[in-house]
Amino acid sequence: MILTLHSLINDQEYWDSLRQGDKTALAYIYRQHVDALYSYGAQLTRDHGIVEDAIQDLFIELWQKRDSLGPTTNIRPYLIVSIRRKIIRLLGSRSNQELNLASHKTEQEEPAHDQSTETARLKAALQQLSEQQREVLYLKYFEGYDYKEIAEYTGFNHQSIRNTASRAINSLRKILGLMFLSYLINLLSTLDIHKVLLH
Repeated sequence: MILTLHSLINDQEYWDSLRQGDKTALAYIYRQHVDALYSYGAQLTRDHGIVEDAIQDLFIELWQKRDSLGPTTNIRPYLIVSIRRKIIRLLGSRSNQELNLASHKTEQEEPAHDQSTETARLKAALQQLSEQQREVLYLKYFEGYDYKEIAEYTGFNHQSIRNTASRAINSLRKILGLMFLSYLINLLSTLDIHKVLLH
């Protein structure tokens, strides 16, 4: 993931302030990262209550254990790894094994009046992917992490992540047909993709 020097300095300053007991630093970190954590968590489970509980537990724990937190210059990866572990625990998993990979289709939903046909079709296609495929695509195309970073954060090996991404892209190509490339360029490359992945 590409980071600017300014963002790295801000991360380090606010993280150090949190470690020293500054509540405003905790509030800043929450505001900066909560949306991304929620969107990411929604790729691991469709139970949004679990995602909300995990986020709440994470920030409570950050405050309670601030004295023992180590230094970091990049907060987002730390939070992603932490929220992933919490969600897996809340789902009843006791190890860092693969999540439920069973593909499933969601109930048919009426597209919002202002939602484009392309977005509706992409959303429907994404919801036919497995949880892990959705997770990898989210980290790759929305968060901007490379395969090596995704492997580190998820605990899966590098080749497994590449294979998962490849299968996901191939599935989308089959579902969307000849219009796949257009969808990929116009939608996956925009920040609006998190709105599609979230629900």
